Amino acid sequence: MKIDCIFADFLGEGVLENINNSSLKTFILALKKKDKGRTFSNYGGWQSNDLSLEENVLKDLLIEIEKNLIPFEQVLRLRKEFKLKVANIWANVNGPGAMNYPHIHPGSVLSGVYYVTLPENSGNLRLINPNLFNFLTFLGDLEKFSEGRTVFTTEHTLHKSKPGGLLIFPSHISHYVLPNFSKHKRISFSFNTTISPRE
Repeated sequence: MKIDCIFADFLGEGVLENINNSSLKTFILALKKKDKGRTFSNYGGWQSNDLSLEENVLKDLLIEIEKNLIPFEQVLRLRKEFKLKVANIWANVNGPGAMNYPHIHPGSVLSGVYYVTLPENSGNLRLINPNLFNFLTFLGDLEKFSEGRTVFTTEHTLHKSKPGGLLIFPSHISHYVLPNFSKHKRISFSFNTTISPRE
């Protein structure tokens, strides 16, 4: 019997080495002081409104994110006249106790997060398997008999990154951020992408 994987999702993980996180942190904290931001999935934390893609302090970060989008163009088999690009970006500051509720990013192709600061125990990203079969039918029985879960049977995956870490995943995957159990702020940027004609 040949067994094939017929449906799959993916996650990209990397580290951006040449980003000035100190400047980004200063920018975000200054913005937080003068802008009340918005509430979407955040609980107890602060989220900015969408930032201008022309913001000078974001220039290097956006360039590096879009470089890291190139491999996904092959995964998605985009025609050569199209590319992935950042559509919007915003900042997040989660202090002690803050978290983000489960959510998706409608209208986007891929979404991601870049960590400016990520203190120990400040909350990891959890991605939820969109295959409802795992929740409704399989997992209860599998717990009794299986020696371990696989990519076919797990209901979620937890990702622990570090400062400078970049995660990119399909926008339809529900995800959330665990509470910050540290005494320090977790600071990040989140972003969405779109498909755009090459210039």
